[in-house]
Amino acid sequence: MFERVVGHSLGAVVTLKVLIISSHRTNCGIAAYSEVLKTLLETRFEVTIAPLDQTILKRTEPHVVTAGDQQIRAICDSFEKYDVVNLQWEPGLLGGRDLDMARRFEMIIDAADRLVLTVHTAVPYPEGRGPIDFARFVRNRGWRRAARFPFHQRFERLTYKAIEKRARSPRPFFVATHTQRERDFFKQVARVPHVFDHPLCHLRARWPSQLEKEGPAVREELGKRFPGKNTFIGVFGFLSEYKGIMTAIKAMRHLGPEYQLLIYGGVHPETIKPKASIDPYIKQILEEIERGESGTRGNPKANSDLLGRISFLGAPRADYDFALAVKAVDICLFPYLEVGQSGSGPASHAIELGKPTILTRTRAFVELEKYFPAQFEMIDVGNYIELAQTIGKLSQTKNTRPQPGYNSETLANFYGDLFSRCAGAQGGHQSLTNPEPITLRAAE
Repeated sequence: MFERVVGHSLGAVVTLKVLIISSHRTNCGIAAYSEVLKTLLETRFEVTIAPLDQTILKRTEPHVVTAGDQQIRAICDSFEKYDVVNLQWEPGLLGGRDLDMARRFEMIIDAADRLVLTVHTAVPYPEGRGPIDFARFVRNRGWRRAARFPFHQRFERLTYKAIEKRARSPRPFFVATHTQRERDFFKQVARVPHVFDHPLCHLRARWPSQLEKEGPAVREELGKRFPGKNTFIGVFGFLSEYKGIMTAIKAMRHLGPEYQLLIYGGVHPETIKPKASIDPYIKQILEEIERGESGTRGNPKANSDLLGRISFLGAPRADYDFALAVKAVDICLFPYLEVGQSGSGPASHAIELGKPTILTRTRAFVELEKYFPAQFEMIDVGNYIELAQTIGKLSQTKNTRPQPGYNSETLANFYGDLFSRCAGAQGGHQSLTNPEPITLRAAE
């Protein structure tokens, strides 16, 4: 059921055994992140990935929900074989309904003796504000799901009740977040004593040097495929509304013909609906493109220029190919809307590679700036005029930025230290009081 990787350190077999619970070998950013962790840590520990089977866990039919619970129970029964359990926590990976997610989450954190919880999306804390909480729910989920609000409230309460109960337990419990903001939230609001942070990093250790060699050839191929273009702008990832692709398309109307927008991505498999002739968001994108340079539809001559300056290149099939696409373009663009995410894998690729990068001022990207000051440009959400102006400014230089201070090596140090500390804790909070800072920086 699980995939095991045995590592060695300084010629001796490492006895520390780590179980990572995550989505695996699927089109999912968390699956990619877990694969990066496995690759980085396999020289230090014995690492096993317990895959969360989304084909079962997402279903809501009663007999399949039972099968999903059995899958989680089987994973929990294996915990005694490992020194540390790491749950890569995105609530939606544990179920298709709020209460299924909460129940399975509680099963895992109750069963793990020594637990490291990696938070990818923080569940809102239940503040009991009635109408304000309801308005937030409708804003995030839409009116069609308003009837689910009582269940969602219960989900929030059950989730944090489980977290706070585990935090009071004498068994070792550590939380890893991608932002300082979420670190402070889990310490101060959720009352977890031992919370540490490190930004998302998605590049594997040997990739940067390999990408440095192969990137120029791919950039040259883009020049041949799109003659007359000298600035290639890339947007990346699954095509969904929160990615803000409409902002990028509108910005192209305010840029010259030498700019080419390349869309690397496709519809997420989980959102494909039976018998649907076209994805609703794809339809919106195509309608916006057909408005052309003038912003009005129905004039093919006026629209032809914009149609020729926006290209759909599909989703790269392998993680390395994705990174290679990021490396090849001149400017990386992430015009996301605010949806409460704590990070972006594609944006991490761009920053780690030192690419000229533009991000919107979402909470996640504002937090990212604390780790990577002066590593990227920021614009307001939806401001396509500001975006066009920023692209024009960056295109004058196209300089690669200095390599950032956080990368795959610091991520390996972070989790290596975190897992070792969790495994070495004696139980109770006495041995964990005022711990030394988690190792972050790469060795000089």
